[in-house]
Amino acid sequence: LSLQSRVVGVQLYRLRLQMRSVAALSDALMITFLVAIAFVLYQMYVICRVGLNQADDRFQLLAIPVLQTITALEDAEVRRREMKKEMEKDVVCLLYTSPSPRDS
Repeated sequence: LSLQSRVVGVQLYRLRLQMRSVAALSDALMITFLVAIAFVLYQMYVICRVGLNQADDRFQLLAIPVLQTITALEDAEVRRREMKKEMEKDVVCLLYTSPSPRDS
């Protein structure tokens, strides 16, 4: 809408309010109600957004030790496998035979 038509609409609305038109008062109450609802919804959004940011920060703080633990467990498993391979190489088979009566 053009600026002139908006100005005329506002002037007509003011005139209706001055005449205490039921429709104009109803419109004013509805506009006030909608603005209040919009404000409340915005405040809820802000609170939720802050809550999500805080939750995300807490998750990051909690996730770091978990990730470090997982990494340490994976590293330990790799070291265990390497040590097992090394131990398999170092196994020496000792065959012990007791003296037989025939040997004497």
